[in-house]
Amino acid sequence: MKEKEYSRDLKLRDRTLYLINEEKPLRGFELFVSLLKEGRPGLCVTRQHPEKLRSMYNLRDVEIFWLTSNVGERMFSPSAIGLLTNSVTRYIAEHKGTVLFLEGMEYLLSYNEFKAVLHYVGYVHDAIMNHGGIGIVSIDAEALTPREFAMFRRELTLLEIKEDRE
Repeated sequence: MKEKEYSRDLKLRDRTLYLINEEKPLRGFELFVSLLKEGRPGLCVTRQHPEKLRSMYNLRDVEIFWLTSNVGERMFSPSAIGLLTNSVTRYIAEHKGTVLFLEGMEYLLSYNEFKAVLHYVGYVHDAIMNHGGIGIVSIDAEALTPREFAMFRRELTLLEIKEDRE
């Protein structure tokens, strides 16, 4: 897949958390990587193994929080959403201008009530607005009820990226 410079094509505002509706987090990752090229600090919260992501996207200096049932440093149980929220918001506060990418929302929803996940996103949104930075949340609307997706759209700024048809 050819890498696309999304950050040049899109006019993204600082202090904003964007929502991308996509089945797999491919466009979200591409946008995240494009924004990192501006020299900002980066944090990725993901279901994918950190070493796989570092290799695929050349993420040397990016902090990666792994959503997993494994135990270890920078590994977060999906049921420990409060700990995850505190860690993400602390990172944003300590690293002004952070580029944040959140994926694995469906995984969090399989372990938590929708309200808890929406609160997590709300706290992260508040941290981005307060401390500066740009955030991207990748989620598949098909995994949610129409009402739930509408609530995410209400909290975040929907970013429509055209899918390349191959």
